[in-house]
Amino acid sequence: MERHLKISKSLAEFLDNKFEIFGFRLGFDPIVGLVPVIGDIVPLIVGAYMAWIGYKLNLPRQKVAQIMFNTLLDSVVGFIPLLGDFGDFAIKSHMRNLEILESGFDSPKNNVIEGQIIE
Repeated sequence: MERHLKISKSLAEFLDNKFEIFGFRLGFDPIVGLVPVIGDIVPLIVGAYMAWIGYKLNLPRQKVAQIMFNTLLDSVVGFIPLLGDFGDFAIKSHMRNLEILESGFDSPKNNVIEGQIIE
């Protein structure tokens, strides 16, 4: 699971925080969002991947639901022309989801199932 968490971190950084321009952090999510269909599907796939990781880490249902809500919000706003492009700058759902995953990964009870460490 640690490997999946590292992949999630890389994806979140790439999509939400890759660059800094005039003191603002932004990533490729707004740029990918300009491409029809692909720009709407990529954030959904990354969000679903993060929700799956949360499920595998045995995060509480509320936290997995929050990951799904953040992803859904990003996607719904992303479907709205122009507003969706600005929403990608503001919402940063991938970084929010990463924080949720990291909080669950740090908890020892979420890394052990029936005496075995999840990897």
